[in-house]
Amino acid sequence: MPGRWRRGGDGKVTKGLTQKFETGGTPMRAPIGYLNVRKRDEQGREYRTVEIDAERAPLVRWVFEQYAAGERTVVDLLADVTARGLTSVPTPKRPSGPVGRSTFFDLLRNPYYIGIVRYKGAEQTGTHEPLVDVETWQQVQRLLDSRKKASERRRTHDHYLKGSLFCGSCGSRMQLDFPANRQGVRYAYYVCSGRASKRKSCTRRAVPVGIAEQLVADCYREIAITEEDYAALAAQVEAAFDERLASRSDELAELTANRQRLQNESDKLLAAHFADAIDLETLKRHQDRIRTGLADIDRRLATEHDQHEGSRKQLSTALSLLVDCATLYARTDDQGKRLANQALTNGIEISEDERATIRLAEPFAALVPEPTSTDFSGSSTSDWVGPAGIEPTTSTV
Repeated sequence: MPGRWRRGGDGKVTKGLTQKFETGGTPMRAPIGYLNVRKRDEQGREYRTVEIDAERAPLVRWVFEQYAAGERTVVDLLADVTARGLTSVPTPKRPSGPVGRSTFFDLLRNPYYIGIVRYKGAEQTGTHEPLVDVETWQQVQRLLDSRKKASERRRTHDHYLKGSLFCGSCGSRMQLDFPANRQGVRYAYYVCSGRASKRKSCTRRAVPVGIAEQLVADCYREIAITEEDYAALAAQVEAAFDERLASRSDELAELTANRQRLQNESDKLLAAHFADAIDLETLKRHQDRIRTGLADIDRRLATEHDQHEGSRKQLSTALSLLVDCATLYARTDDQGKRLANQALTNGIEISEDERATIRLAEPFAALVPEPTSTDFSGSSTSDWVGPAGIEPTTSTV
C-alpha cells in the first residue's frame, strides 16, 4: 500500500508510517471519537492505525451539529454532552473521566474530524474516516471566531448588543450599565468604556438600551437588498468565479500531474528498498523530500479549492442573508440578533448625535454599498426611559 509501509528496527515491515504521519511524526493518542488500535495484515504483520470509536463518535457528531445550529454555548454544550455520557478514553495510567473545558474547546477546533491531519505544520488529507462534514465544521469555526471577536462575557445582566457597540467619538467599546436616578430606579444604558474608566477624555453621553436597539435595527434596513438585487449580484459572482477557474485550469492540471509523479517516485523508492537496491538512510532522505513536495502541492490544491468553491459558496450565502435582512432581524429572538451582529458586522458605532453606522464584515462589505448612518434624533429619549427622568446622574454616565 503506497505511502504507508516502513521497515522497523527489527527488519519487519509494518504500517506504522500512517500512524506517525497523522500524529505529527510520533505515535500519539487519537482525538476523542477515535481509537488507536493494533491490527495484523494478511501476512500476520502487526501495524497501528486509527478506527472510529463506536461509543464516543456519535456524541462527537452530535456536539458539532448542536453547536453549528448557533443556539448553544460551549459551556452549556459541554455540560449536556457530559450528561449524555461523553468521557475521555482510558489509558494504562489514567482512567476514563469527564472531558475538560480546554480539551472540549480543542475538540471543536480540531480539523482531524473532517479528515485533515497536521504534519510538521502542514495540513493534509488523512486516511481515517471523517466524523463531521466540512460545512458543519466550518460553521462551527465561524461561530467560535465571531463569539471570540465580540469578546462577550455572559453575566447576570446580558444583552444581545454587548460586544458589538462602539463609541463613535473615541472608538472605545460601549459597555452595559445600570445607573439609578434619584428615586433609586435603575435603567439600562450603553456607556463609553473609555469615558467610564477615564482612560480617554471622551464626552460621549450614555445611550438608553432601547434607543441603541432601534438604531441597530434601522441599520439593517440600509444594508438589505431585494430579490432582484440578489439575482443580479449572484449572476455577477458566478461569472467572476467561472472566469477565474478558467484562467487557473492549466496550473491546477500541472499541480495534479506533479503530485502523481511524486507519488509514483515514492512507490518506486519503496520497491527498490524492499529489493535491497537502496539502503534505509537513502530511502528516508528521499521520502522526506517527497513528503515536503506532496505537502506543498496538497496545500496549494486545497487553497485553490477553498478560494474557488469555498469562496463561491460563502458569497452566495452572504448574498442570501442580505435579502430582507431587516425583517428577519426584527423577527428573530435575542440570540438570533446577537449572532447576526457578530456574523455580519465588525462593530456598530454610535456617535455623539445618536447616529449609528454599521461596519460590515467581509464578505458582506464587498457585496453592498457603504451603508449610511441612521439616527434617532427625532425621538425624545424620555419616551424610552420612562417618566422618572431622561438620564440619571451617576459617576459612570
